[in-house]
Amino acid sequence: MKKIVGKRFNEGWGLQHMKIYGFDNDVVLSGANLSRDYFTNRRDRYLLIEDHMEVANYLDSLVHLVGQFSFKLETSSPRSVSADSTSSPDWRLVWDGGQDTLTSASDRPQMQPFTESGWTDEATIAVKEFTRQWQSQSTNRVSSQTEADTLLLPLLQMGPLDIRQETRAIPQILDMALQTRTAQGQPPTLALTSGYFSLYKPYKSLILQAKAASSAVVKIICASPEANGFFQSKGVSGWIPEAYTWYECQFWKALRRAKRLLGQDGRKAEDGGVEIREWKKDGWTYHAKGIWYYPPSPEGATEQPAPTMVHVGSSNYGSRSADLDLESTFLISTQSQELSQRFGEEFATLERDANDAVDKNLFERPDRKVRRRVKIASWILKGML
Repeated sequence: MKKIVGKRFNEGWGLQHMKIYGFDNDVVLSGANLSRDYFTNRRDRYLLIEDHMEVANYLDSLVHLVGQFSFKLETSSPRSVSADSTSSPDWRLVWDGGQDTLTSASDRPQMQPFTESGWTDEATIAVKEFTRQWQSQSTNRVSSQTEADTLLLPLLQMGPLDIRQETRAIPQILDMALQTRTAQGQPPTLALTSGYFSLYKPYKSLILQAKAASSAVVKIICASPEANGFFQSKGVSGWIPEAYTWYECQFWKALRRAKRLLGQDGRKAEDGGVEIREWKKDGWTYHAKGIWYYPPSPEGATEQPAPTMVHVGSSNYGSRSADLDLESTFLISTQSQELSQRFGEEFATLERDANDAVDKNLFERPDRKVRRRVKIASWILKGML
């Protein structure tokens, strides 16, 4: 199967999708893979947390834990590789059950090797215990820091291990946005973006529900086909941008049927609704993902407050993120005006290149027609994209 679909499409069966970067007590929360194009022409999000030992230790421990039920990469040839080398040795994957994982000396005596087959139950127990221990530590720490203005909640999503922290948290954010507004003033705004937009069904249902038709303004930014990382890719993977056009079209039509589109049937913006825009910038691809929650403005206010809650990390909010991949994200709630302002500026920067409004005219353009074979493949493989 791998030979048929190619290496790039093969990731649809699920992969280790967490992005974790740290040095000493500084960490970067991101969805970026840090390949060359992320430093040249690929748009993503980066949130630097400086001098935070607890977050750094949590992520460091998470990397070591996942490493215990991962393959070890070894060279299968003895030749050395220098920085100036133009060739690389052959590689092989070796299962050692985590015995060779770099851990502190105090951790090693407690670690039991994971077997190569049937290890998922053991891994599930290990991840749940990992979460329980960190929750216990953090609860005690938060109660002693009453003056903190920002809270960080780490979320893990590991569908193959039945770890579903993210898919329990995201509906609560959506629900809060869709049901919270003041009698006067601007409604709350929920902004969501994904470079690979194909919403997980429970999220889609919450946004589509008719009872929310006069609640929040929902702003969605997704990648145009040209900004999709698989644009003009060889083989079957080259169909992927077209498939996402199909998913986008189906969701837009569902919004129209549910009368959830922003401004639909002459409805005012303050009545809420959903707006979808496509991000496009010449020569660039789009890989940003995240959620921003803007609270409703108080009565009499003319401007909307800045975001007070954001979600950042590796998840694309689709079925694959929910069920197949390993994801690490953070939900951040803040009362800091300065930080809220920075979050607002971040989303505004993304909006600047999201100029194409998604509507009927867009899907009728010749360059946006989706071939029948792509529609069929998209329907069959929906949970993998």
